[in-house]
Amino acid sequence: DPNELVDLRISPSSIDCSLAQPASFAALAVFGDGSTEDVTDSPETTFDTSDASILLLIGGEVICVQVGQATLEATYRELTASAGVAVQ
Repeated sequence: DPNELVDLRISPSSIDCSLAQPASFAALAVFGDGSTEDVTDSPETTFDTSDASILLLIGGEVICVQVGQATLEATYRELTASAGVAVQ
């Protein structure tokens, strides 16, 4: 089914950012026909981080607040995607 939701991705899949700087990302829904839709601002999309002491989530940006590594996770409908974040 071309309209079926088949995957969720975070773009970019790995994020490098400097301390105290924002880094932008997008949550992309992938459908059966290969098309994508940016669902970053969708009310159905939620975000989480593996370590809130390293990353703060504000809208479609992460704010890198401490040097280290963390994972950014997006959930849209029944699918989840993740991206690694390295803060330098």
